[in-house]
Amino acid sequence: MIRPAQREALRRLYNFRCGYCGVSEVGSGNYYQPETLERLLHPLRDNLPEPILEQEDGTLYVLTPTGAFHIAHLHLNRPTLIAHRLVERQLQLAWQELLDLRQRLAELRREEEEVRRQEEDLG
Repeated sequence: MIRPAQREALRRLYNFRCGYCGVSEVGSGNYYQPETLERLLHPLRDNLPEPILEQEDGTLYVLTPTGAFHIAHLHLNRPTLIAHRLVERQLQLAWQELLDLRQRLAELRREEEEVRRQEEDLG
């Protein structure tokens, strides 16, 4: 459980707003209650992959009651967020492909240099 001084420091750090969506504490309720199942997951305290799993189609699948509350309360399976997750995944795949291609290019350049040295030795 978080100590009162730590809780106050976090509240100040986030300017008394939600660390996820920026909603002010005033009038929105306090949905981070570590001792309850119906609470929002804390971005710094909870292990987010534990209660939530991202599906291949971009939707979030819940693994725990707390994860279900979190996803439902923040509307994390709305179409715009699903589309964003899919685009992010495509970008990550494209970035990895680019890195792989750069590595292969470097290998081919080394091979080319070796072949040129062998040609020079023969000629």
